[in-house]
Amino acid sequence: MKNKKIILTTIAVCIIIIAYNLFTLFKSYNKISDKYNSVQSKYDFAISSHSLLENIKDAESAKRGYLLTGNKAYLENYYKASFRINFEKERFKKILAYKELEKNEQDQINQLLNLVDLKSEQLRKVIDLKNNDKSEEAIALLKSYNAISLFDSLENSIKKINSQKKYQEIKDKQIINDTRETTKFKLAIGHIIILLLLVIIGILISEDKTKSLSDF
Repeated sequence: MKNKKIILTTIAVCIIIIAYNLFTLFKSYNKISDKYNSVQSKYDFAISSHSLLENIKDAESAKRGYLLTGNKAYLENYYKASFRINFEKERFKKILAYKELEKNEQDQINQLLNLVDLKSEQLRKVIDLKNNDKSEEAIALLKSYNAISLFDSLENSIKKINSQKKYQEIKDKQIINDTRETTKFKLAIGHIIILLLLVIIGILISEDKTKSLSDF
């Protein structure tokens, strides 16, 4: 066949384009999956941080109730809230394991967990003072600037991370959309080229058959 070499070369080009399209799909899938995980971590953090603050508020309220009245029911509520705070801390540790988190995000979450530990320790001290009939010392600690500033620091830390994650979510969604559009464009071009090459192969084969019949 006169055009055999050209046909084989064209088939090889088609195979290369198909392989490139598969590589593009695989690469795009991994990139989009990573960005979706990043967006998911934002929601996990938002849920955990909201629950964490609510439970700290519950523990604070129970602590105050117990401090003012000595009612054991408030103490039970405090222990329940403390348990839930520890549960949320474990969820934060799972968030820290997300591979898409940047170093500064990990540092901020670790700092947040340290603040939670300080706040939990402070709450525990107030309860211990009350249990040991040191109500005045417990009230003094409750009213201290340190008690107020710790909760403010917790709120500010969570707001800061949430703000950064919201900004990152917008960027990630844009990257996902851009990746999808770029992938669709590359695949479309690849398919068009393959289609043209197949047409060329068909023409060459037809020419060879016509030539063979003519020679015959």
